[in-house]
Amino acid sequence: MSDVILSAVQHLVREDGPFLSALARTPDASMAIARALETIEADVGPSHQREEGGVHRLEALLHARLLDGVERGEVAADVDIGDLSAFYANIVVSLVAEALNGGDAGRLAAIRRVAMNVLPRRAVVSA
Repeated sequence: MSDVILSAVQHLVREDGPFLSALARTPDASMAIARALETIEADVGPSHQREEGGVHRLEALLHARLLDGVERGEVAADVDIGDLSAFYANIVVSLVAEALNGGDAGRLAAIRRVAMNVLPRRAVVSA
C-alpha cells in the first residue's frame, strides 16, 4: 500500500497538475487550500486505489473506538462519528506516507497535534 500512496502523491504534485494550479491561482490561502483539496479525488482517482481493504478496516476500527468514546462520555455526543473516523483514517494514511517519505519526528508530532485539536471532546461542566 505504501508504494500506492507514494505514487499517488507524486502524481498529485506534478507541475502541470490541478492540485498545484489550484494552490497558485487563488489569492486567499484558505480558499486555495480548499480548492486544491477538491482536486484530489478526480486527479488521483481509482487508478491508484489498489488496497482499499486496509483503509476501510482502519476506518472501521476508528469508528468503533470513537463510538465507544461517545458512549463513555469522552467524545461529544453530537459528533458525526462516520465523518470523524474517515478523517482520522486519512490522518493515519498521511502519517504513514510522511514517515515513509522520511518525515522527521517534529513534523509527525505537529501533524498529530493538529489532528487531535479537531477531536470534539465532551464539555466538562463544573459543579
